[in-house]
Amino acid sequence: MATAVRPVTPGESAGEGDDKLLAALVEAVGVLEEVGRGSGQIAAKAQALVAQRREGRRWDEILCAEEVPRLTALLSDSSEAIGRVNSRVRRAQTDVLYEQGLAMHRIGELLGITRQRVAVLLNAVGDEKGKVGETPR
Repeated sequence: MATAVRPVTPGESAGEGDDKLLAALVEAVGVLEEVGRGSGQIAAKAQALVAQRREGRRWDEILCAEEVPRLTALLSDSSEAIGRVNSRVRRAQTDVLYEQGLAMHRIGELLGITRQRVAVLLNAVGDEKGKVGETPR
């Protein structure tokens, strides 16, 4: 049975002090909801291109006449937004797990990444916190 979760409103503060992971997850919810709202427009544009090609139009005619925003721009914007929030969530997860005593190899196992990638993420988090020069354990 699913647990009821209070909806997150756009721009909402995590309200949990320094809980970077909570803040990242709240941001992820907002980004994913926004991308979800835009997915209908993306699908409609793709379907229109398919229909035109099936009608026998040439690709240069179809793509040169495509209205702005173009399909590729919409796809790019969505994937970039998801990529940015994914990076923020992954860095926050790595940081919180490391701060709570998990070893880098265990964090890597949990997140499906290498121990070396964990070290890179921890260094990035350290740079953000101003801990340049500290070596992750």
